[in-house]
Amino acid sequence: MEALISAAVIFGSDNFVALRLIQKLKEQGIKVIDGDREEIPVNAAYIFDFKGNEAEWKKLADNQKLVLVAESEEEVVVWKNILEKTSLNWRIVKGENVYGEGMSEKGFLGQAFWLAAKNKNLILPSLEKVYRVLFVDDLVEAILRSCFLSGTAGKIFIIGGKETNSKLVAQVLLDEAKMTRTRVIQDTESGEESPENEEKKERMMRESQELLRWQAETDFKDGAKETVSYFVARIDAENRRKTELKNNDFKVPKEEEKREKRYEVEIEEEEKEENKENLKSKERE
Repeated sequence: MEALISAAVIFGSDNFVALRLIQKLKEQGIKVIDGDREEIPVNAAYIFDFKGNEAEWKKLADNQKLVLVAESEEEVVVWKNILEKTSLNWRIVKGENVYGEGMSEKGFLGQAFWLAAKNKNLILPSLEKVYRVLFVDDLVEAILRSCFLSGTAGKIFIIGGKETNSKLVAQVLLDEAKMTRTRVIQDTESGEESPENEEKKERMMRESQELLRWQAETDFKDGAKETVSYFVARIDAENRRKTELKNNDFKVPKEEEKREKRYEVEIEEEEKEENKENLKSKERE
């Protein structure tokens, strides 16, 4: 095989985490190839997969580094079971409650940003529950470390941000989105896990920090500014589109009315001409 080149192939480049990763890779002078749209070089040194593109894994050499970025625990389990049967240089990274510019309104955190931007009551986990939220830049740092540091092959990294709770999240969103509504609807089932699963996850997060020699640094207040701005801009753009569509719908009947009047005039003119012809025929008779 040809010598590896300093290039990274990205599968799933429309993922908001992937977009930030691409930016960071380019800053480090690494060429980025969109695996979904461009021709893939056989000797790219790094493969970052946000989709679980198993067909492409089979084409990789053992010295190419494969990083899979999972969104769910189910993906982690499925991918791990497949990759453990190979000799590939792989690792899997999953972030807990990841947020940032470009995220969707899915999940309790995305929904909270969406509702805050629309100035509606927030729906969040129980006020007593403590959970972790992870800014996109911190997840990208973890992804890069899992790829470039030694001793990471064949490992699963669960990345958690700083601890917070719904009261603090609501206060930050209230301030950043300049909300006038303050009510928080508590969804007691959101994010609930068994004590055993929570303990296992916390242990894996600690182990991940030790292997990566790093921990997430961004406070929710700092990361939320950018994310709120993104959602506000999205909603403003949607409202403008709705207004434009409404205005266009209002104009259509007027245009139809003009066409109908013009048609009526044309009919009337035709009838006049026909009457004239009839009169002329009678006179000739």
